[in-house]
Amino acid sequence: MKTPEDAVGRRVSCDGERGTVRYVGPVPPTAGPSPFIQHYMMISFFTISLMFLCLLCRCVAGSGVG
Repeated sequence: MKTPEDAVGRRVSCDGERGTVRYVGPVPPTAGPSPFIQHYMMISFFTISLMFLCLLCRCVAGSGVG
């Protein structure tokens, strides 16, 4: 697919979202995830760890051990 020469400034629509093309060209790699993404990943890891711990406690409590 080829980008039209006059793409910058055009209005576009994709999956119900609309916007204006502001830049066409290569984008260099970034240093890593944003602080927001890092925070979200940390919360997700904590939640999964907590769920695993609760499941483990239920298994141990239900086995009659202890």
